[in-house]
Amino acid sequence: MTYKRPMLSKTPLRSLRLACVVLHEDKWYREQRMELLLGLKVEALDAAKKKVTLNDGVIFYDKCIYALGGCNFVPPFKGVDLPGVMTVRTIEDVRKIKRSALGCDKAVIIGGGVIGLEIALELLRYGMDVTVLEALPRLMPRQLDADTSLRLQTMLTGLHICTGVTVAEIGGDGKASYVSLADGRVFPCGLVVVSCGLKANIAAAQAAGIRCGRAVIVNEKMETSATDIWACGDCAEYQGVNLALWAQAVAQGEVAGANAAGGQEAISPFDASLVLNSEIMSLFALGDLGGNPDKTYECIVEERKFEEFSINKRLPFAVEKRFYCGGHMTGGCILGNLSGMEQMKQDILQGATK
Repeated sequence: MTYKRPMLSKTPLRSLRLACVVLHEDKWYREQRMELLLGLKVEALDAAKKKVTLNDGVIFYDKCIYALGGCNFVPPFKGVDLPGVMTVRTIEDVRKIKRSALGCDKAVIIGGGVIGLEIALELLRYGMDVTVLEALPRLMPRQLDADTSLRLQTMLTGLHICTGVTVAEIGGDGKASYVSLADGRVFPCGLVVVSCGLKANIAAAQAAGIRCGRAVIVNEKMETSATDIWACGDCAEYQGVNLALWAQAVAQGEVAGANAAGGQEAISPFDASLVLNSEIMSLFALGDLGGNPDKTYECIVEERKFEEFSINKRLPFAVEKRFYCGGHMTGGCILGNLSGMEQMKQDILQGATK
C-alpha cells in the first residue's frame, strides 16, 4: 500500500505500524474509480507511442503522470553493501533498523539531515550509543543559519556529532562493525544507517527522451518536454530545484492531476517547512534565514519558557528567531517547544512586518 514516508522517521520505532502511515485502504481507491496495481516495475516509457512497458505487460495511455519518486542516495563507500548497513526509505527499512537496534549497543548515522537526526534520536531512546557523521562543516547549513545550527548541535546532548568529516570505509568481517574516517578515527558499531539524501528515479524518462537535470524538468504546470506527460514529486525538478519534500509532492501532484484531466493549473507557493520532532529536541525552520549575502537582514531572537507537565510532556523552552529584510519577515526558526510554530509559519508565508 502507499504510505506517508515522512512518518517513517517521525514515528517512534516501538509504535510504528503500517496502519499508522498508510494513506488509504483498498476501498478508497475503488470509491475513486481508480485501478491500483501494486508490485509492478516500470521497465520502459515510449512517449511517441504513449506506451508504458511493465514487468508483466503493457499499458497504453492518453495522458501520463510520471511520479516514480526517488531512491536513497548512497555514496560509494567501501563496505556500503555489508549486512548491517541500512537506509530509510520504506517501512521494511525501518523494521530492519528496529530489529538490528535490539541486538547491538552502538550505531553510526552517516548524514546529519532531518531524517538522520530523527533516527539517531530514536536509537538514543533505545539506549544505544549513537554517532552522527556529517560531511558538511555544520548541521543543515542549507536550511539553518550558522548560530541556529550551532545551537542545535549543542542541544543534541547524548549524540556524538562529528561535522566536516569524510567517511573512508565501512568495515567488518561479514557484517558492519565499524566506520572509519579519512582522518584515521574509527567508530565501532553494530548498525550503520546511511541518510545522505535522495536520487530521483529518472531512468525511464531519460530513455524516453524527456528533458532531465537532477530530476525530470517541469514547468509551472508540471508539464515535461514530452506531450501529454506531466511529472511531480521527488522525481520532478521545477526551476532547477527539487526539495524532495512531502508538501512539494502534494502540491505538484494536485497540479499535475488537474492538468492531465484538462485543467490549466499552475504551481503556487507551498509549505516547505523543515520539522524535526522528538522528546529530546524539536526544530522548525522555514524561509530565508539570512542566507543571501547580497541582502541586509535583521534578526530578532526571543527565548521563551513553558510550564512542564508530567503527562503529555513537552519541551519547557524555546528559542525563536525571526528574520526580516526590507521590513518584511523572510524566514524563521524555533528550537525547542514548537507550540508557536503555526503562528510563525503564517507570519513567514504572509511576509509579516515587525
